[in-house]
Amino acid sequence: MDSYRMYFVIFASLSLYIVKCEIPKAKFEYKLSFKGPHLVQRDKSVPFWTYGGDAFPSDDSMRITPSLRSKKGWIWTKNMINSENWQIDVTIRVSGRGRVGADGMQNNPYVMAVVNDGTKQFDHHNDGFNQQLGGCLRDFRNKPYPVKIRVEYYQKALTVYYHNGMTQNQNEFELCLRAVDVTLPKMGFFGVSAATGGLADDHDVISFLTHSLLSPSATQGQAVSEDEKVKFEKEFDDYYKELEKAKQDYKKQHPDKVDEYGEDNFFESQNERELKMIFEGQSNIHLTMKDLNRKLDELLGRQELVLSRVSGGQPVPVQGQGQQGQQPLMIDTIKRHEVNQVLTNQNDVLVQLREMRGLVNDIQIKASTMQGGGASGGQAAMGNQMAFHELKDNLQGVRKDVTNLLNRPQGGSLSGCPPPMCPNINCLSPMIFFIAIGAQLIFMLGYMVYRQNKEAQAKKFY
Repeated sequence: MDSYRMYFVIFASLSLYIVKCEIPKAKFEYKLSFKGPHLVQRDKSVPFWTYGGDAFPSDDSMRITPSLRSKKGWIWTKNMINSENWQIDVTIRVSGRGRVGADGMQNNPYVMAVVNDGTKQFDHHNDGFNQQLGGCLRDFRNKPYPVKIRVEYYQKALTVYYHNGMTQNQNEFELCLRAVDVTLPKMGFFGVSAATGGLADDHDVISFLTHSLLSPSATQGQAVSEDEKVKFEKEFDDYYKELEKAKQDYKKQHPDKVDEYGEDNFFESQNERELKMIFEGQSNIHLTMKDLNRKLDELLGRQELVLSRVSGGQPVPVQGQGQQGQQPLMIDTIKRHEVNQVLTNQNDVLVQLREMRGLVNDIQIKASTMQGGGASGGQAAMGNQMAFHELKDNLQGVRKDVTNLLNRPQGGSLSGCPPPMCPNINCLSPMIFFIAIGAQLIFMLGYMVYRQNKEAQAKKFY
């Protein structure tokens, strides 16, 4: 008996849960909704709605308040809702360049629900914190996509869902608040209002969609009778015949526009869609294979380069794409006697550099002597001329030394760096090296002569 009671309680609880979780059927109320495009008519009115204050409509949205200070606007329905249960989906956009500030410790921006029977005054000093049924702290300003708010009132339970406007997913709602035992009138109006103060933002309502919610149990006994079904089918057939007749008359009156406005020009067939999908898939496969082929060629080239460096004297065929008929490339390494030859040449270069350094020091000593013992008038001019002759002789000696050094034989088998050892390195030849040293020496000598002339002219002036 006890087990029977336990099973009965569990079954009753499950039945109650299933009843409570019934999904209501939604019926769209077009007289309580608005949505762009073509929102406003020629007389600047919105069908089934009335607005005032600083609100003004556009073709795509309804701007409740502009981004100006101390503005307010509103929009309300002309008709009342006749359903006890309803759901509204509001898409809004609040944007502006101002920043939230001067609010102290207040929680802004905030989404809340407040019930008022018309006898209460909203507590602006506390932002209605003591009057709210519930709320959530959400920032709805300057979002990349419009913010969506869904308010559902079903079986005396008020639920508010919030979409943060960060994605284009239409169903990414999060629960903001839920309040039970909320009693609202069976009939009423819907509206949106906004006001600006020190912070001036554009308050736009992009869409306002209203649905009346009907429980499945209430709609089960409202089946359409056979007579009404036959009546509706007959009306549909009559309208369809009139439409076809109007199409035929139009084709007879305008034979030149039949192909222009034909259905085949606006819609594609199933075969065309399938062929288009197949072509796109093959194009993607072709691009993928082309990319893989390019990457394989790069890997093959790198592998051959590594093998050519690792293998010493082994012949390694280096062949690329379209070069299958080339002969294998023989790669050789540097020998011991070639290394000795390179070291000997380096020692000779160091000796020549020391000699050139000594010549430069002698020139600097002579220049300083001429600068210290320079005279004025004709003696200074004769001293400068003698110094020029000495510098000319020294430069000729340096040129001869550089020429002899360049003409020295470097060995028959070793000219520069061996190609197999440094395929990717630019080696410096002795000719370029000594030309650079000679240019630097000429620049130094010219600068010393220029400086001596300047000092001689200064002495003449004083």
